[in-house]
Amino acid sequence: MKKKLLIVTLNDYIIYQPTILNLYDALLPHFAVTIISFEPQFIGNKKDDDRNIIYLKPNFYWQEFFQKLDFVIFKFVRQARPVLPKLTYHYFYYNYYLPKILKKKLRSLSADIVIAVDIPALYVSQQVFGAVHFLSLEIDTSIPHFKKIDTDKIKSVFIQSPIRYKYLFPTKEIRTFLVQNSPVFNEKYRTNYQRQDFVWAGTILERFGITDCLNFFEHFRQFRLVIKGGGDKKTMEKVYQGYGHLIRVDRVHINQDYLRSDSFIDFLSRFRIGFCFLEPHQRKF
Repeated sequence: MKKKLLIVTLNDYIIYQPTILNLYDALLPHFAVTIISFEPQFIGNKKDDDRNIIYLKPNFYWQEFFQKLDFVIFKFVRQARPVLPKLTYHYFYYNYYLPKILKKKLRSLSADIVIAVDIPALYVSQQVFGAVHFLSLEIDTSIPHFKKIDTDKIKSVFIQSPIRYKYLFPTKEIRTFLVQNSPVFNEKYRTNYQRQDFVWAGTILERFGITDCLNFFEHFRQFRLVIKGGGDKKTMEKVYQGYGHLIRVDRVHINQDYLRSDSFIDFLSRFRIGFCFLEPHQRKF
């Protein structure tokens, strides 16, 4: 009988996290693998129907309460910052309510091996299971859970580079595996197309620089951009409102249909140049 293995994440966009999906596929022949995630809401509602994923759903009324509470407190903090520049706030919804739901679910499960994805899930998983493995996709050390994790209860670390590891754990030596956050490439997935146009392939968020990218095509209209990926409602509204004139003449084309990894690589093979932007605070990594 195969050992039970849990991959635990606090996020709700599992289909856009190729590292988790590739890890699941690689481990499946050897373990009985289950992914614990949340119902997709933030950048789309598409689910992965091919993998064994348990989707947790927040209570509608509690979700509304915490999100509105966060909004009110955030507005107050922003107004107070000129007087109290060091004042910070961590959202209750993400840092208290969702971990509470995850913890309750994990307590109802048994597992031989647990892989926690990012710091909040690591903190919750350690509370329930003790020592676990850690997959790092984000490196935000300002979140409240970062100071609460027990580094002695991290069996191993999956991370993209030694620089990112040292940023998270500068004085700690933990068994480490370097794993790139990208789809698995296989030559058979690539078709020899005549390459043309540009492609934005990734999450469509304003803080990821989508408007900076679109401004280039505003000024150089001889080029064409295809935007491929999920996006939050607020950013998509800004894209359609601010660049609708480019969309109407097909200088910018938005394609949000979900593709599996093999089809996605084939899709990318059609383009001359692709964009990959990072948030400003992550550029040094």
